[in-house]
Amino acid sequence: LKSLKLRCVNLDDTNTVNSDGAYPVRDADVALAELAQACSNLLKLNLSRCGDFFLSRDALRAIALKCTLLRDLDLSWSPADDAGVTAVLDGCHELRMLSLQGCKQLTTDISERLVRAPNLLWCDLSWVNNIDPDRSAEMVVENPRLCVVEYYGSSLSGRESRWSPMNFDGGRAG
Repeated sequence: LKSLKLRCVNLDDTNTVNSDGAYPVRDADVALAELAQACSNLLKLNLSRCGDFFLSRDALRAIALKCTLLRDLDLSWSPADDAGVTAVLDGCHELRMLSLQGCKQLTTDISERLVRAPNLLWCDLSWVNNIDPDRSAEMVVENPRLCVVEYYGSSLSGRESRWSPMNFDGGRAG
């Protein structure tokens, strides 16, 4: 958040990462809400490895409500659950890339919502225990534009998928 504060002048100094890397637990949701408010034009956000106390459903809802232009979101190895990811998908209609690698609280139920996300082209579900590889394979049949990284790290692409790390613009172009 410190580096974002330089560009998002509305962030409060009390809501920055401490020098030891720890973040005041009581202010984590507030900080992400302020980030979302101050940086509503954010296109890419990496919240990977945020602990249980840092990335709550409320924080994801704040991001979904304010960062509607978000195209690339990394929630890898975070406590994100179905409700939080659903909030993001409901609010961030421009989302093209979503990494959920290692999110242990997700269930197969979220796969239905991922398939219906209007612009989602790539989703990493590797190491997500509750979504088996067979369901990942079904997802690319249901949404042929989607590329899904299944539990063991294999990429599965639908017949209409144009996904390639080499030709993806990282959310910069339409």
